[in-house]
Amino acid sequence: MLPLTFTLNRQAVFTSGLEAVVYIDNPGHLKKYSFTSGATEDFGVVETTDYTSPVDVTPQGDVVLVVQRPQTGNDVTWMTLDPLSKMHDVIATPRDEVGNKLSPNGKWLPYCFDENGVTNLSVAAFPAGRPPWQLTTAGGCQATWSADGHELFFCFRWISQIPRIALHPFMT
Repeated sequence: MLPLTFTLNRQAVFTSGLEAVVYIDNPGHLKKYSFTSGATEDFGVVETTDYTSPVDVTPQGDVVLVVQRPQTGNDVTWMTLDPLSKMHDVIATPRDEVGNKLSPNGKWLPYCFDENGVTNLSVAAFPAGRPPWQLTTAGGCQATWSADGHELFFCFRWISQIPRIALHPFMT
């Protein structure tokens, strides 16, 4: 059994080849556990807030994070797995944003944002975060990609329907 320690409001994510898991432990250290070597690497303390959690790992080893900040609420950031790395904003506005899994090619990041009490779905180029394209106006979140990256599936108003959006070819 693998002992990983992190709080309930944080999650762990697997690298694309499932060779490692990336997580934030209780003191707020970003860590990577390798299933192959059994070693844990510590990449230091990330921006400490009440909520910082990884949401995905790129094939190159960059980590996409959601971090809660007093000034701007939940923002989407990324950093490399390097002890000297700093966080870089992808989406950081006064409203709350929460990132989802990157597209299979690692170029597009769907994210949810709250506006006027409605959670909607947008997608933005990664890692630049722009230009963002709003995909829903009546609700939508919890996006996941089709295996080929040509469609994006999401939850609509937390009901059992799973709508999908066929993406323009330039996005794949």
